Amino acid sequence: MSDLIKYEPAPPQDIPAELFSGARPDDMVDVAEIISVIKDNWILGAAVGGGIFLLVLMFFLQMTPTYTARAVVVLETRDQEIVDVDNVLSGLQESADVVETEVKIIRSANITSQVVSTLGLGVGDEFASDDRYVSASEAAGESLSDDEKARRNLEARKRQEAVIRRVQDDLAVYRDGDAYALNIEFSSPYPERAAQIANAFADTYVKSQADDKRMATLRANDLLRVQLETLAVAVEESEAAVEAYRSEAGLLDTDGSTLIEQQTAALAQELATLENEMAGHLAKLKTLKALEDGGQSAETMSDMVSSPVMSELRTQEAAVEREFADATARYGPRHPTRVAAQKRLESIRAEIAAEVGRQSTSIRLDAETSRQRVAFIESRSAELREALSDTRRAEVRLRELERQAETDRELYESFLARFKETAAQQDLQQGDARVISPAGIPTSPSWPRRSMTLLTAGTLGMGAGMLSILVASLLSSGFRTPRDLERATGYPCIATLPHIGRTRLGVPQTKAYRQSQYMENVKAIYSDVMSRMTTHETSSLVVAIVSSMPGEAKTSTVISLAQSAAERGVRTLCIDGDGRRRRLSAKFLKSTDQLSDQILSVHGGTAIYARQSDQQNLSVLLAEDLFAGRGELNSERCEQILDDARKKYDLIIFDTPPLLALVDARWIAAQADISYLAVRWQKTPRQALGESLTLAKRAGADIGGTILTRVAANRAGVYTPYYDAKMSKQLQAYFEDANQRTRTLVRPSE
Repeated sequence: MSDLIKYEPAPPQDIPAELFSGARPDDMVDVAEIISVIKDNWILGAAVGGGIFLLVLMFFLQMTPTYTARAVVVLETRDQEIVDVDNVLSGLQESADVVETEVKIIRSANITSQVVSTLGLGVGDEFASDDRYVSASEAAGESLSDDEKARRNLEARKRQEAVIRRVQDDLAVYRDGDAYALNIEFSSPYPERAAQIANAFADTYVKSQADDKRMATLRANDLLRVQLETLAVAVEESEAAVEAYRSEAGLLDTDGSTLIEQQTAALAQELATLENEMAGHLAKLKTLKALEDGGQSAETMSDMVSSPVMSELRTQEAAVEREFADATARYGPRHPTRVAAQKRLESIRAEIAAEVGRQSTSIRLDAETSRQRVAFIESRSAELREALSDTRRAEVRLRELERQAETDRELYESFLARFKETAAQQDLQQGDARVISPAGIPTSPSWPRRSMTLLTAGTLGMGAGMLSILVASLLSSGFRTPRDLERATGYPCIATLPHIGRTRLGVPQTKAYRQSQYMENVKAIYSDVMSRMTTHETSSLVVAIVSSMPGEAKTSTVISLAQSAAERGVRTLCIDGDGRRRRLSAKFLKSTDQLSDQILSVHGGTAIYARQSDQQNLSVLLAEDLFAGRGELNSERCEQILDDARKKYDLIIFDTPPLLALVDARWIAAQADISYLAVRWQKTPRQALGESLTLAKRAGADIGGTILTRVAANRAGVYTPYYDAKMSKQLQAYFEDANQRTRTLVRPSE
């Protein structure tokens, strides 16, 4: 009865206990749901975040300020040579790794120890410990035992190392961007002390570079003297081995290449020429074969056309053809003149055929000759390549010996020259760094910084606000997504109906995006109803739309489902089963000026009318007709109405009061063939839903699934049964494009 996709409902399960406790199952929260939660609880998040922001800001304002002084040292990557010789310890390379290494050197314990000793740090200043500092010289001057002196010396070294660690904690060395400049910063509560220590680190580092180069030069000079004696013997032995192998292998050359190499090159050039000639002969032969295979004469080939012999024969043939044509015109077939002309013509044509055959034979012979010459040259080249391979292997060994001899000779000469250079440059060493900006006394504190204070306070405030929003979301007892609703109830979520305002009666698909989304979900409910109708024992189906609380869009769902079924030719009857509020009756009476009546049933001698709406195949049984002026439902009267309605209608839809409010709703749900439970998005409490399911099951209702209603489509991470993904911008564009096409199709033709 429907062209929609058949939806097979999942079998109902026991009601989960978590519905009564309000607990949520653990599951991954997607991005769309997070955004929606933020929109719903942004006021709480802003209040909590603002409070944390003010607390953190007050904490930073109570901190003791710290001053930072900075000295800048530049690394010299350019050569500054007094004499044109290389240093033993080379200058710094232009590499990021080298710069990082120099940073580690400045922060090393060696440089820090020199600074501490130079400035006398740790004596009566912020780096000193609580105990009295006893230097090694004071301990030696006192009349103490050797063990006591050793103990005091050990304590002095420990205090010295503690001072070094404290100084290193306040020291920062880093590269200035991509430049070869190092910033040396020191932080202290005292501005003068910060500048003094930063400059001391810069000066000590520059001085240490020159000292390191001087000591390295002295050590290198001693090592070079020992190596020169060993290298002299190695040079003599390697050069003698080169000459002996050259004579043994016969590797003599002229003009830089051997005889075999010259012969191989000549054959390669000749082979290339022959291959070009062979290609031309093979092309002619291919053309000749193609003409012969096609039953054509080879005399049309370019070589035969340009042949002088063929040109002469063609000229003679043309002259004889003219004579023959003239004799044919003047004499009979047996006249001697005509017979003689015909014989001469046949003779010339025979000569042409013979010439064609001769030249064809010549083409074949030329092609075969070219093949043989190329094959010979290739064979000879292969022999020379094999001989050349043996020569190459011998040359490889010779070059290896020559390289060894050359390496030994160059190494010896290099060591000899280097030995003389190092002996002359011991007193010419310079450092590879210089101070370009001494540290000045800072005038403003570096910590806490205003920007950092605001950033930290803002970050913590934002985090606290987001945490409060998360907690508020976890404490919420409503349902946000169909998956959440299905996990909680054990029933499938048939559809998610967007909130489309007060007017919810049969929204056409040619309206806006949310309305189109609404109708697609109504189709999902209709599809499920039709699938159940096809498997139902009777020809009609009674459907009840129930809910736990008022305001869960039962009435709009009933009307939309009824109109959707009526549009598809299903005889549909809507029954207003809510005798207290009568929303369904009010909707239909307001939508049309007049409803035509038809007798639906007769009870106690009184006719009960079904009001026919202005839409074909759709009728409504108003609450005043169902209840007949009574405050509660008459079960006997209602059963008779249903029996009579099943005979006239294919689909009967009940609008019911809330399950938790009136017993009438439970009785209607039990009488219906299938019931759908409407759940309002984010509003229906889990405990109320659990109580409603319990009451419905006790009454014997057959729950076919749930419907998530009044969903804010632009805020909820929901999906419909027609889509595996969430309603996105692409889907919105799809609906808008479909609506535009619909308006174009229904526009009157011009």
